[in-house]
Amino acid sequence: MATYALPSDVAIRLGLGAQGFDEDEELQAAALLEDVSAIMRARLPGLDVWITGGLVHSDTARAVCCWLAMECITVATTGVGKSGETHPEHAVTIRSAAGLDLTDAQIDQLTPPSAKSSGRPFSIRPAGDC
Repeated sequence: MATYALPSDVAIRLGLGAQGFDEDEELQAAALLEDVSAIMRARLPGLDVWITGGLVHSDTARAVCCWLAMECITVATTGVGKSGETHPEHAVTIRSAAGLDLTDAQIDQLTPPSAKSSGRPFSIRPAGDC
């Protein structure tokens, strides 16, 4: 299945600039985005329909996907802006998405108003008990 974001989307948000990820990091980021997208679909089975129907904007899904992926990525700068022989200027560490889940706020961002419960109390009465 398609992912909601691309490795380049994550690299831009991490501030890696035009250099982006190296080849191995790109593959890891792509796999991580597949995992994150699967988590999003598992928690919100109607998400693809909502996006296609215009009820949820695809940019919102991309942003949430990137935020979740970025929780698994650490970028350590090693000499940016300094003169020296440190190459590359950053190191990227990508960990597993195990244990990663959507927050309530992220679920709220990805759920259209029509699919949210009203929040009002209600009662269920057996037939004939009115």
